[in-house]
Amino acid sequence: MRYSVLAALAAWAVGCGGSDAPRCGGPDAGVADTAIWPSDAAQMTVSNAGGGFIGPAPQGSECQSGQATYALTVATRAFTWQVCQTAVAAPYTWASGQKVLEQTELDDLVTALKAVTLSMRDTCGADKSTLTLEVMTPSATHDYLDDFYACNHAGVYVTGIDELLQVSAGLSKQ
Repeated sequence: MRYSVLAALAAWAVGCGGSDAPRCGGPDAGVADTAIWPSDAAQMTVSNAGGGFIGPAPQGSECQSGQATYALTVATRAFTWQVCQTAVAAPYTWASGQKVLEQTELDDLVTALKAVTLSMRDTCGADKSTLTLEVMTPSATHDYLDDFYACNHAGVYVTGIDELLQVSAGLSKQ
């Protein structure tokens, strides 16, 4: 942890920044002033890969409990989803959908996106599904990981993906 903090401070001090800051100098370096949802964001995809402490899916299932992907294209307000539908004693199946978000729905989603923040956490929990967020701008694509597994040092970690997934799931049901 001490090394990550020192690396982040060193990268900041030498001017590691710009649109590629999350990749500059390692997983935690140079990201302290980078917006997760910048003003020029064009698309986002938030995903739950499933997993964690759950039992196996019933035989014949297409997916695992908890798996879901939600995507937004800002210019068109197009919102799409693919969610693993579970049922008692039946195979799990994929359910997909799409809609154009009303302005209030878009505002709710953007509020949740803006609440996702960089994390300097360096510990790990156990038995949670893997959550990811991809944010695309005209100049770059940035990938973020839920900080629940930050000890893996596999990329740029953020907090707030759980809440973003909750808002997205709610929009897929309206």
